[in-house]
Formats: sequence, C-alpha cells, structure tokens
Amino acid sequence: HGLDATDIVLPDSVRVIKKNAYDSAIVSPSFVMPFNLQVVEDEAFRYCKGMQSITFNSELKYLGIWSFHLCRDLEYVKFNKECRLSRIESKAFCNCEKLSTVTFSPYLNEIGESAFQWCKHLEGITLPEKLKIIEDSAFEIEGKYGDVDNEDVEVNTSCLVIPSTVKSIGKSAFNGSLFINKLVVEGKPAIGEYAFARCPNLEEFETLKLTKLVDSMFEGCYNLKRVAIEELTTIGNNVFSGCSN
Repeated sequence: HGLDATDIVLPDSVRVIKKNAYDSAIVSPSFVMPFNLQVVEDEAFRYCKGMQSITFNSELKYLGIWSFHLCRDLEYVKFNKECRLSRIESKAFCNCEKLSTVTFSPYLNEIGESAFQWCKHLEGITLPEKLKIIEDSAFEIEGKYGDVDNEDVEVNTSCLVIPSTVKSIGKSAFNGSLFINKLVVEGKPAIGEYAFARCPNLEEFETLKLTKLVDSMFEGCYNLKRVAIEELTTIGNNVFSGCSN
C-alpha cells in the first residue's frame, strides 16, 4: 500500500493484474495498460494516485469489482473498439471524481451496479448498440455522498440515447446525472424507480415504444420542459413530482 510505482512500466506480456496490486499506489500520469492484458482483478487499482488516462485493448476479458474505485486523478477511460469485454463489474470506477470521458467498446453488454456512481464530472457518453443491462445506480450522482458540492460542478451536457437493445435500466441508474439535457429511449426496457430522477439539466424526453413511466422516474427534474411519448398506457406515482416547468 502506498507504493511509489511512477517508474514501473509493465511489459505487454502481462495478462493479469492481481487483486490489490496497485492499491493506494502512486503511478505515472502516463501509465499504460499492457497491450495483452486480459484480467484486472477486484480492487487492483483502488485508491491509486496519479493515473490520468487509461486505454484497454482488445484482449481484456474481466474488469473487477472496485478495480479503479476512488482513483481521484483519473480523467479519461477508453475501451478500444476491438475490446471484447462484455461487462464492467460493480463499482469499477465508483467515486472517480475527475472522470469526464468514457469511450465504450461496441461489444459491451452490461454495466454493473454503481459502476460509475458519483463520477460527478462525467460528460456526454455514447452507449454501445449491443448494451443490454444498466444496473442500479450505474451512473448515479445523487445519494449518500453524491449530492455534496455538486452545485459548483460544470459539465458539457448532451443527448443520452438508450439503444433499443437495452432490456433493463436499474433503480436510480442515472439519478442526479448532470450531463443529460435530452433523453431518448429507443426501445421498451424495464425501468427501475428514480432511474432519471433529479437530473438538473434534463429538458427533453422522447420515446416511441415505452408504455409505462415508473414511480418517481423524473422526480425533481425541475428543468424538464418537453415530453414526447407515442404509446403511453401507465403513469406511476410521483413521475413528474417537482418538475416545475
């Protein structure tokens, strides 16, 4: 713990980075993941300092729970377009406060619970077309810690498109997210309560196939001005509570 690893360069032959290998270590801002890396075990880089940007190449198969939790200097994460990783595990990048840019590979199927929770500087993301599951609190900003000091956070906002392949969006998945100014749901996923609640910059919502708005889905989205729905049959409790516009 606390190892100064700024001068350590991992060779491309490394395939596995074990649990807690870099826990609380200090690494170079230009730290490079090995080209042939296949497994990043749970908590491998937890509390790691200095790391600003990481790229995962095509061989990656497992990205562990808490693997980059509280890497407070991390700003950019890129999954190579050839990367076959199908799931980002729970809390993988939780509380990476400076994380602003994430580029997903087209093969990603699942984003685990709280994977990017409390990443309050996260800006517009493009969800891959093969994505199927977004678990509870995956991109949540509100909550136990996430609602602290968010008033001074400025991010570039953009349209978030939920692809038609997505079958499930968990409870509070985007609760409090700052980067969404327009939401488009292309398919008919099962959605958990508070999924898009308290998104302060959300102004528009569009869906063609969604028939049900679940409880508190947009609660506290006080800037929501426009809602376009084609086939709505059910509106849950408190869906638009606090939407003053």
